[in-house]
Amino acid sequence: MDFVIQFGCPFALQAPWQVWLFLAIPCLCSALGARICQGSALRIVGATLFSLIRDGGLLLLISNGMLVPTNPRYDVYAGAILVMCVGSGSALGAVFGPYRGFWLWLLAALGALAGQWVYGYVPLVILLAIWHNRRSSRYAVPTA
Repeated sequence: MDFVIQFGCPFALQAPWQVWLFLAIPCLCSALGARICQGSALRIVGATLFSLIRDGGLLLLISNGMLVPTNPRYDVYAGAILVMCVGSGSALGAVFGPYRGFWLWLLAALGALAGQWVYGYVPLVILLAIWHNRRSSRYAVPTA
């Protein structure tokens, strides 16, 4: 979660409650989106789109120049990767949830939280994929 605050948050947060609030916003929005669209397969779309409100809105405001980041380590591209991780996590949580009820809300929220947690491991996965690609191409056997 430290990577989310360091690179994905445009604000310089000082207090722990601010950090937890920043992390909780997509979880609550995902649960709300799943609640609004419950009872059908649209619960997945609702959870995904609502979980992207925080990061998508921040990216739009920053890219249009309406918001200036106060966090010096914030990166717009890292924010875009965070959008992908949170959206896919909340979609996965809504997929595994039932069609309606408390468990749907809980799993959609936990999916958004898990997406933020996975965000810290995305650079490691990308580096491992690049390393594997270079290593495997170096020792490739030429075919005729």
